[in-house]
Amino acid sequence: MYQTLAVLALAAVAADATPEAPKAWEKLTETKYAHGFLFAQDGYTAGIGAEIVKGTEQNRAQSFTYTLYRYKLGDKEPRILDRRVSTGWLMGDLGPGGAVVTGWFANADTIHLPDHKPLPLPKDKVRWAAKRLTAEGLLCYGELYADNKYHHEIVLFPINRRLGELGDAKVLRRWFAHGADGFTLDFGHGNLHSRGEKLVYDGQVPNAARPGFPDRGIEVWDVRNEKVLWREANASVEAADDTHAYWTRGSDVIARRALDGKTKAEQFALPKGTQRIELHPPFVLAFVAKDKTDDAAVFDLRTGERREFGLSRSRAAQQSPSGDHYMRQSAWFVPLPGGNPKGPFVSFRMDPATGEMRAAYNSALYKVPPTSREVPKDKPKWEPVS
Repeated sequence: MYQTLAVLALAAVAADATPEAPKAWEKLTETKYAHGFLFAQDGYTAGIGAEIVKGTEQNRAQSFTYTLYRYKLGDKEPRILDRRVSTGWLMGDLGPGGAVVTGWFANADTIHLPDHKPLPLPKDKVRWAAKRLTAEGLLCYGELYADNKYHHEIVLFPINRRLGELGDAKVLRRWFAHGADGFTLDFGHGNLHSRGEKLVYDGQVPNAARPGFPDRGIEVWDVRNEKVLWREANASVEAADDTHAYWTRGSDVIARRALDGKTKAEQFALPKGTQRIELHPPFVLAFVAKDKTDDAAVFDLRTGERREFGLSRSRAAQQSPSGDHYMRQSAWFVPLPGGNPKGPFVSFRMDPATGEMRAAYNSALYKVPPTSREVPKDKPKWEPVS
């Protein structure tokens, strides 16, 4: 994702028994607040803390007090942006310049800019699924129920960061009915990217062999000419750059197709057994299989370079990801390098812009340097998708 977010749960360990982070790690920020960190970007990081409401521990739907923080890297204290109590899940996304959008599942409602009052999103029988904060503003899906049908549109809310103002929505695709022209938009969980005059997004397409059981699919929309350029079945878009849309086939094959649709899909195979975690062209964050562990590595699709970071998970006791199901992002827990395999644990993510590694540990956020680097003689070779 162009900008990313994950809620990183930190293990509670007594301060006097907590091992130090590796000396090679560069500390970016720390705080006395024992809550999860979001991703760091442009000198800012943010976090969402969750505390269960007393008396609801045994409820089927437990209530939590959610607190949204934003830090300027180097500051000792965060700024509290929002606090809410709910049985739902507060979501958020950190974007360029410290902008944060927040709200509930598929219903974003507020943008927070540094040094400005919160900016509410307009509400007029429409709910907004915030998909991506960009340098220009906030990319959203809009949903409206009318005439016994759901209707969707795709818009950009321009943001004036200097004045702290939200502009009128710029419509990138006008209202279209749910399932129109054989394509059903994935409003809640689907990804969305905007590149120049082209939109790339997720949905479902008809399956001629099994009517009534549609396939996952990608659609590319020409904003200027208001037409579909191409669709790709059995795929969900994970990323896009200025020339291609990207997705994965299995866990170790990266696929892409030119946005203009003039060429067919092509693919590049990572080392066999690799488990892709995140894809942010030109970088791929993955687990690489070793003898008894899976080790975190970043691949560069331009050169084939592989960097490893000394972050490993045991195949005998694999750790599950933690993250925001709405934003389709996750962070992985692995034991502290050189420590006890049973903990304490580190949560890590990749910087999508640089391919650098970030780790959250003991209420601090770190930059993790690579422990090894390998550059093949030949650049990656893309083959036609069979």
